[in-house]
Amino acid sequence: MPVVRGVQLLALAVAAAAVAPDAAPAGGHSTSDHAHHGLPVFTALQGGLQLNGKRLTLKGLSWFGFEGNNAVVDGLWQRPLDAYLDFVAANGFNAIRVPLAYNHLLLNPTPAESLLSANLELVGLDMFQLLTLVVEHAAARGILILLDLHRLDSNVWPDPQGLWYSDSVSMPALQRAWDLLAKRFCGHWNVMGADLFNEPHGGTWGTGDTATDWNLAAEQLATGVLDRCSRWLVFVEGVGQAGRKMPEYFWGENLSGVRRKLLHLAQPGKVVYSPHLYGPGLAPYMHYFLRPDFPASMPSVWHEHFGFLLGRSDVTVVVGEWGGPLTSQEDASWQRELVDYLVQNGHVSSFYWCLNPNSGDTGGLLLDDWTTPNEQKLGILSPLHSDSVMKLMRGNRAFPCIGSGLGLTEGASNAEYFRCGKTSKKGSAHEAGQCLAAAQRCNGVHECPDSSDEADCDFTPCVTVDGPDTYSECRLPFKYAGRTFSSCTRMDSATGDAWCPTDLGVGQRYRAYPSTGTCGPGCPAPDPAEALSSGLCDDLGGGEGHCAPPPSPPPSPPSPPSPPLSTLSGGMPAGSGTVPALVMLGLLAAGLAAGGVWLLRNRTKSEELSSDWQVMQGKVRPLPEHDNAVALRVAPSTGLEWWYLDETRQEVGPLAEPAIRGLRMSGVVTDATLLWSERVEDWTPFAQALSLFGSSGGS
Repeated sequence: MPVVRGVQLLALAVAAAAVAPDAAPAGGHSTSDHAHHGLPVFTALQGGLQLNGKRLTLKGLSWFGFEGNNAVVDGLWQRPLDAYLDFVAANGFNAIRVPLAYNHLLLNPTPAESLLSANLELVGLDMFQLLTLVVEHAAARGILILLDLHRLDSNVWPDPQGLWYSDSVSMPALQRAWDLLAKRFCGHWNVMGADLFNEPHGGTWGTGDTATDWNLAAEQLATGVLDRCSRWLVFVEGVGQAGRKMPEYFWGENLSGVRRKLLHLAQPGKVVYSPHLYGPGLAPYMHYFLRPDFPASMPSVWHEHFGFLLGRSDVTVVVGEWGGPLTSQEDASWQRELVDYLVQNGHVSSFYWCLNPNSGDTGGLLLDDWTTPNEQKLGILSPLHSDSVMKLMRGNRAFPCIGSGLGLTEGASNAEYFRCGKTSKKGSAHEAGQCLAAAQRCNGVHECPDSSDEADCDFTPCVTVDGPDTYSECRLPFKYAGRTFSSCTRMDSATGDAWCPTDLGVGQRYRAYPSTGTCGPGCPAPDPAEALSSGLCDDLGGGEGHCAPPPSPPPSPPSPPSPPLSTLSGGMPAGSGTVPALVMLGLLAAGLAAGGVWLLRNRTKSEELSSDWQVMQGKVRPLPEHDNAVALRVAPSTGLEWWYLDETRQEVGPLAEPAIRGLRMSGVVTDATLLWSERVEDWTPFAQALSLFGSSGGS
């Protein structure tokens, strides 16, 4: 965290042992797990974050105030709480990091009335009550919360020692503070984790010194947090200079020690490495900001500091703080370079510092009136990806009511929970019942046992609830079997259920069976008079629409590897067979004849051509521009671009007319193969489409 100036300092006596949040073993902490069954589980696996096993990318921000003497998020003297959360959600942020102070967790102070003058209904509430309201109102918008133990003492910043303990705060006391937070907030579905301690810049990593090794303390704290809330993640920041004389790292940025010493916990998939980094707007003297090749040189600097961890399947990185004032061109260039770096490394999650305009050395995403957006900063952040938490929550089934859900009557909801309307036993408030996250209400999926969550909705999205692609939005209208559908259809359905596509090809055309699903309650019903069969499934052996896909062929006996071809750098995969070779030869011949140029692009690794080879075989559809997109194209000198349906009903293209002719000559395309281009209304057999080709060449 950058230094925040102008904060009134109050003298508070902090006694680390004065309050114990729970009865605990001597020198330890309580080990009861408050992770309720049915609440979302967050994991850090395969190099990224997951919510219930679904990939989760965070575009987060920090909103400070609780960690200072105000003991509440700043700005509530200016605007209502919900106005800020609406701004967060409207600008695509899906997570908020909330800094806290250890001494406040013990004393639980009541903020002054003047700090809440725009939220008079909150006057008189203590810190924990206000923090709970922030969590619950964020939940109503599908915003996740990361709790951050930011300071030991709300009076002291920056801490000159830079350690996670002091003369008055021991490690067991710090652990008990996290026990208290877990007990209070593990039952809130949108609280995702614990940022164990902010910027331990006085620490070391992997030296074996128990007094300064942050990695040892982090393992101990993380184990305690997960004992109390097993569904959370634990965020572990880097250290500072770690003995270096020349400034090299920002506080919390230095994860170089992880090269020697990874963290190891009994519960796998829970650690997130979380560096903090800033630019020349805060520290223009850093030597790498003075290089003549700045900012292009920054990726190599970040790689040495923490980026060497990116791309590893066993490690997850989330940038926990970054930002700057944007008062110089250098700072703006640095921020844009970092956004590019995060995007190019697979959309790395991050938390921007910060929402508040009163951050003295960075400013905020709001200007000094606490209302006007900082459009320049929002523009820089716009390329960052943000997954919709509400969409990821689809299909999360009802669970026994907890927390604020216990006070609800059936069919009622608050900001955090909805109580299902028809439980097995007619119940009233405080009796056993089933609840959902309020964000799941009217989401297009029946998640209550009695389907009451989708009743009396003003609007219900049309999403799939079963089938190959479940809990995805239906794409309407779409074209299939020579017709245009504005609703779901039962045509060619193997189960008799109405289906819809979740992905479309060129011209809103049906793409493939895996990109379909069974329509949910929010979808428009099929035309009752429509035909139930198009004949395509019978003619083509399945794979069209929602009919059953063809059975997998039996495994082929092993065959000797084919010799590599020298046509491409690295050759073709061994055992790829003769048909792909004919495809390759036919297409190359046709492309050269037309003066075309082959473009093979795999942005992930140029030395790996397997993805390109799959495209040649028609096993992977060419996609629009995307970070890991693989495309194959002949750039023609004349003529239209064409697509054809291969034997698995996958679209292959775009290809030039000479390339299509080459495929016909090699036998991959036959007279019956279906083709499409902008010149034809629907998929047309090659024999008929040939009349639309240019005059040169033969069939």
